[in-house]
Amino acid sequence: MAKMPLRDWLESREPRVPAAFLGQLLPDEAEAVDISSLVGLGQAALKRSLTAKGKERRAAFDLLAADAFITYACEHAARASDVDSAFVQILDSVGGRPS
Repeated sequence: MAKMPLRDWLESREPRVPAAFLGQLLPDEAEAVDISSLVGLGQAALKRSLTAKGKERRAAFDLLAADAFITYACEHAARASDVDSAFVQILDSVGGRPS
């Protein structure tokens, strides 16, 4: 699967990513879309949600972003030429605690 910039990929999704949530899914630095980058973005979002102090709304959005990125990684894995290896890659990456 050809890599494309994350913003372009997210904006091409159907159903569309809600505009209010799109900014939450875009990191400061450019990302290309592949399984490992999506998992990494998910882990980073999960780490942010776990380190939030008290009941911050931002933590809930970070948790939603983590879920979205891991789900997107699984969607990519389901279309990979070697589906089993792609899912093992995801499980190996997210099986432990976020670093």
